[in-house]
Amino acid sequence: LSNTFVAGNLWLDKLGLAALRNFSAVCRQDYVGGNYGLLNSSFYPFPDYFTSVLYKRLVGERVFWIDDISGRIVRYYVHCSKASKGSVAIYVL
Repeated sequence: LSNTFVAGNLWLDKLGLAALRNFSAVCRQDYVGGNYGLLNSSFYPFPDYFTSVLYKRLVGERVFWIDDISGRIVRYYVHCSKASKGSVAIYVL
């Protein structure tokens, strides 16, 4: 994980895997500064910060297991959405 937008996929994958395994929290090594922080030393947010905020606002607690039958290395995550009852949040990595 780092301060680039590409690393957001790794962080989103970690959040999705943690949800599938019923983890109640995922902790980062650093929150401010360091090599893996969500904020730099001036408290300017890195891309992973925005990924975390969107995840927290859009994704609900219930997660569904989806099997990939295409044969490609793709991960599908489907969660109940916080937006409205009966809707889902889907992301594909």
